[in-house]
Amino acid sequence: MMNSCDRILDDNKPMIALTFDDGPSIYDRFILSALEKAGGRATFFVLGRKVNKSGRLNGIMKRMLEDGCEIGNHSWNHLHLDRLSAEEIRDEIIRTGNVIRQAVGQEPALVRPPYGETGGLVRPVLAEMGFAPVLWSVDTLDWKTKNAVNTLSVVLHNAEDGYIFLMHSIIRSTGLAAALMIPELTRRGFQLVTVSELARARGGMTPGKEVIVFPPAGEKRK
Repeated sequence: MMNSCDRILDDNKPMIALTFDDGPSIYDRFILSALEKAGGRATFFVLGRKVNKSGRLNGIMKRMLEDGCEIGNHSWNHLHLDRLSAEEIRDEIIRTGNVIRQAVGQEPALVRPPYGETGGLVRPVLAEMGFAPVLWSVDTLDWKTKNAVNTLSVVLHNAEDGYIFLMHSIIRSTGLAAALMIPELTRRGFQLVTVSELARARGGMTPGKEVIVFPPAGEKRK
């Protein structure tokens, strides 16, 4: 398995962040195995209620961290946070962070609001908590098509330096697609990185400001 000592990134070469929502899931194993073989990493945005109920999946989450991947906070119940009060939003994020810490020993540094919604009080509350809402450059719509060929095609046809791709690891076809897209993206010269690695290489993140895409190598983030 890969650890931080094995990781050498070139900030001037193309990077892509593959992200997987709504886990932890049994299909995360497909994704992790492909990443291990290719020497890549990804970010997994997990739901607090699933971490709480799925002790048997804690081993998968620990494997994510051992492999150098990143675990992000996707709220507790996958609610429309923009319809909630500030206290309710904080509760969704804090409860999830706490249960992830209990499961794997560390709390997430990233938050992805369900549905990518940052209206209402979401943006100011996350800013107050020190989080930048992590959205995406391309939605593969894997949740809708549930088709591995389509998911693979969307990623490969839209692969661009600095892009963040949205997928869902609870869908079996996405795990199958990942097993094909990961080696192919690597073959094409893309470094598969976590969102935090991409941010560090391309200018960072600002609390409260949505993260959608990072500038190509050599350009500065505005």
